[in-house]
Amino acid sequence: MVESRGSRWTPQEDALLRRMAEANVRPDIIAVKLNRTVHAGVGIPTWTEADDQRLRLLAVSGKTSREIATEIGRSISAVQARAKKLGLSLKQVMVRRRL
Repeated sequence: MVESRGSRWTPQEDALLRRMAEANVRPDIIAVKLNRTVHAGVGIPTWTEADDQRLRLLAVSGKTSREIATEIGRSISAVQARAKKLGLSLKQVMVRRRL
């Protein structure tokens, strides 16, 4: 079993995850072998420096969270969380509701 530290994935863990996923090993078995939760890193792309730079550029250009999420293929909440982590301010759009 690979020792997990509850932090970033090691290259060894990444390689093992890829091998097991390619062999169609069930996610619950992968989680046990890697000492991770079933959802840890599975299907969730990590943010690269290039992704962060693109997020910065789109935020500075005045795009909303929704527009950025659509453009970079991530959820709105993922964009907002990453922007907060990077100290970025995202454009807020007020939606008026008719009563």
